[in-house]
Amino acid sequence: NASNSTFHVADVLTGGSATGDRALSFFKLGIEHLLTGYDHILFLLTVIIAMSLMDTIKAVTAFTVAHSLTMALAFLHLISLPSSIVEPLIALFQAGRYAELEAQAQALVARYPGSGRAWKVLGTALGVQGKDAIASLQKAAALSPDDAAIHNNLGNALKDSGQYQAAAASYRKALAFAPEFADAHNNLGNALKHLGQISDAVASYRQALEIEPNYPDAYFNLAGVLSNLGDIEGAVQNYRRGLEIKPDDVEMHYNFGGVLLACGQLQEAEQAYRRALSLSPDFAEAHINLGTVLQELKQFDAAATAYRRAIAINPGLP
Repeated sequence: NASNSTFHVADVLTGGSATGDRALSFFKLGIEHLLTGYDHILFLLTVIIAMSLMDTIKAVTAFTVAHSLTMALAFLHLISLPSSIVEPLIALFQAGRYAELEAQAQALVARYPGSGRAWKVLGTALGVQGKDAIASLQKAAALSPDDAAIHNNLGNALKDSGQYQAAAASYRKALAFAPEFADAHNNLGNALKHLGQISDAVASYRQALEIEPNYPDAYFNLAGVLSNLGDIEGAVQNYRRGLEIKPDDVEMHYNFGGVLLACGQLQEAEQAYRRALSLSPDFAEAHINLGTVLQELKQFDAAATAYRRAIAINPGLP
């Protein structure tokens, strides 16, 4: 399927306003950061050894207030990450150098613990590597609650961990701030599909395509759910359109072949599987399905060749 998540790192941080509730949340985040930062704990212990109880209370309170103030200033955009820091991180992301991005982002959140953008970069770096990004992105969302890309990325992390209801809620938050966010509509469709809310998933995919008509993954996702609903004609149309835009997608040629095979369009199914195999010659399952099509077409020798090739690639196939 084409339900892979799209992470965003280079989006511009949008504005926001502070309230009493936000100020309280910053104070709580300051306490949390203080208690989870081992360097801070060691520093305080060193200070506390030489202090009275009252002085200790004052020191801990001041340290917490300082962290909270930093977070509040970042939220109000009175302090922000310099472009000289952000731009190289974006370059690492675009170059696919995710491990380096993660290492630099870890250093960044240590230096700028109140920056939602710093936590966003860390969460994104973790997410694209398949690591647990939820905690980092939740911190980013708490610090930058009006950043649609953060909510989208958090939704992806939640979806990948099987938390589909929470993922859908995050995508909806993203769309509340950015209604024309096509990726968030597509990702919401994926979450709704997992929740069994198929008609709503279809609506989300269609909304993504209304915003971005040349969005291949949305065509593929829509084709998949239409196929499951029995709308083969609609599925075929969307696969065709998606493949016009993204003709080198191996998995989509394979899935398209399955739909064509199911509706008896054998010659086109053969073409779809052969195209998939031209792009990925060791795709064992595609060889098996090609063999099935050739068998239906009474091309028995060619079918046997396809089956043998599949077994050679993966002897453990049933």
